[in-house]
Amino acid sequence: MTYKKIKFLLFCLLFAYCAIMNGLEVPLFLRWKSINTGAYCPNQTGKEIHWNEFYQIGMGIDSLAYKDLFATMELRSRANFIENHIEIYKFDLSWAKNNWEITAGSIPWGYGLPNKLYSFAHVSADEDQYSYQATRLNRVYLGYNFADNKIAIDVGGDNHNQVTGKLTYQRQMPFGYFQATEEIRAQDNHWQTPVSISSVNTQIQKGNLVLEAQLAFSFLPNYDVTEQHTTTYALLAGKYKINDLTELFGSGEYLELEPTLMSYQQYRIALSRKISVFSLNPFYYLDYYDKSTFHRIGLSWDWHFCQTQRIGLIYYMEGSKLNKAKHNLGIQANLELGL
Repeated sequence: MTYKKIKFLLFCLLFAYCAIMNGLEVPLFLRWKSINTGAYCPNQTGKEIHWNEFYQIGMGIDSLAYKDLFATMELRSRANFIENHIEIYKFDLSWAKNNWEITAGSIPWGYGLPNKLYSFAHVSADEDQYSYQATRLNRVYLGYNFADNKIAIDVGGDNHNQVTGKLTYQRQMPFGYFQATEEIRAQDNHWQTPVSISSVNTQIQKGNLVLEAQLAFSFLPNYDVTEQHTTTYALLAGKYKINDLTELFGSGEYLELEPTLMSYQQYRIALSRKISVFSLNPFYYLDYYDKSTFHRIGLSWDWHFCQTQRIGLIYYMEGSKLNKAKHNLGIQANLELGL
């Protein structure tokens, strides 16, 4: 065990000891996600069979409160072949009084979370990553609440995007919410160019139906070697609970990719059916890019041995032509424990 890991472990033990001695209830959580698959690819001569795996270990504090102070933190492992490095994935320390809120922290940020409504998405490295203008935002946040409305400003940035400022308006409604943001970054994700990102995001829930839509535009001015242009991102996702045992999910994404500005589209459809403590989850993904298509079709069989725990088998085939597709068979786990 390295010296840094020993220091981190000692810090966690000291924190837990202080919390117990002071009678403080600490809402800790532990998470585990993994998928291990054997793959057969007939198109790879000499390498038809190979092994893939992905692990993610997470731990943190969920909504720790003391008087007017609130804190959340999540640590995650980043798999690197045979080594795992622990990183701060999300951290917020907030003060809230009357209608005002001040927060300092670091969060992943971007636009478009295609699996946000899909409860049974198969475990993958990009399962909860933003599709458009993804970055890390280290910021100070100031928010003001009035009635069912909120206005907030974030100021911060990171080494990649440099200085970032974001203005947000959000309205909470009985059937969902509406959010509009205007963001300025000193550097675009692809170009070394200032960029303005405007977006609207809304979610509507009526009975057993939940719909979410997001639309974002990036405007890049004429700057140095970058010509003035815009890019667009759009997401529409929905979940419908047919009955207590059956759930239907569908989504569509549209994205213009730099630097060619060719459109990328992805469509997802999935069905989940509970059978006692098990669930059967067939799914189909279809990608379009530059007049080419990519298919992924599969099925998972999960055992829900506890409310927030599932483990099961998964099979899927993927490729531009299904008759020459890559076949994947494996086991996945999505486990969580709250203390």
